[in-house]
Parts: sequence; structure tokens; C-alpha cells
Amino acid sequence: MEVEKIEKELHESALSLKEQAQSVKIADTESFASAGELGKGMKDLRAKVVDYFKPLKDAAHKAHKAITAKEAEELKPIDEAITILRDAMNAFTREQERLRKIEQDRLDKEAAEKAAKEREKLLAQAVKAEAKGNGERAEELLEKAEQVYVAPVTAEPVVAKTVKTEAGNVTQAKEVQITVTDLRAFLAELVKRNMAPTMVQIGVAPLKAWQKANDIKTFPGLVIRETTGVRF
Repeated sequence: MEVEKIEKELHESALSLKEQAQSVKIADTESFASAGELGKGMKDLRAKVVDYFKPLKDAAHKAHKAITAKEAEELKPIDEAITILRDAMNAFTREQERLRKIEQDRLDKEAAEKAAKEREKLLAQAVKAEAKGNGERAEELLEKAEQVYVAPVTAEPVVAKTVKTEAGNVTQAKEVQITVTDLRAFLAELVKRNMAPTMVQIGVAPLKAWQKANDIKTFPGLVIRETTGVRF
């Protein structure tokens, strides 16, 4: 086939140029110029390869784009349904948690009142014992009053963290949403706390453009080296 023939020729030409590059010996300006001429040939072949594959890539990209669009179209109502269902379930669990906290507050208050009544009872008995001249008994009752403890009762959540169903488990997990509102303040605080900025990514291209535009030779935290490279 014509396609196979073209690709074979390009491949063989590429391998030939690689072998030539490996055998190049640059000892003077003449051999340097010859190497440059060979490099031009390499760039020309590279352009041919790129030109050959461009329409194939464009066609594949167009097909991928169409398939992706169709997939998104089919997924949209499903994702919307999932969001609707999750919102309803999350609203239910939030309301149940609100009610659970109210009940927990009631149970805590009840336990505190029970403990207070028990202390008052023991203190009253201690006063009577003291009045009767029974100091030892009074001290014992006072000590008991100080050590009164009513075991707390926990209001259990209505919805368990994991609910088993025939289709699988439904689990609840805490989610965190983070929005960076002031990048400078965030970075300054990282430095202040001596924390590793592992979540920060520096774009090399923008960094080089910034360095070049401002003609910066040195900068804290950066090593800037200017090198000279050959271009074909």
C-alpha cells in the first residue's frame, strides 16, 4: 500500500540520519558547517514527518472530539440525576444530624442535671452529718459529692456511615472545598510556617518569559544560567 511505502521511507530516512549523526566528528569550522548542513536535512525530514501525520492526527482528533461530545451528551442527564439524588440524600442526612445534635444537647443537659441533683443530695446529707457531730461521715459524703459522675449518653445518628444495599454500599464521607482567594497571602503564610509548597506548581515557560522580560540575572530561590545552543 502507498501509505505503508511512505511510512517505510520516512522511517528508513530517519534511521539513516540518526546513524549519520552518531558518526559526525566536529574538529574544525568546515566539519562544524557540514554538521549544520546535516542538521538542516534533519529539520527538513522532521517537517515532512509532521506534515505527513498532521491530516491523520486531525482526523483522529475530529473523531475523538465527536465521540467525546456524544459521550458527554449521554452522560449529562445521568450526572444531573446523580447530583439531584445526592443533594436530596445529603439534605436528609444534614437534617438528621441537626436533630441528633439537638437530642444530644438534651441528653447532655439531662445528665448534667442528674449529676447536680446527686451532688446536692450528698451535700445536704453531709451538712446533716456535720450537724450531728459526725465529721467523718460528713467528709465521706463531701468526697462522694465531688466524685459524682453520670455516664454520658450518645445520641446515635439515624443514618449509619455505611448503609448496605443489594446494589452495593452507600457511604458517607466528609468532603472539603478549598478556594484560593489570595495567592500571595497563601504563599507568604507557607513560607512563614516553613511548610513545603508541594501543592504549588511553577510553569517553566511563564517563568522564563518573566525572567527574559525583566532581564533578571539573579533572584532568591532561583538558579539562572544562560547557555548558548545551536539552532538549525
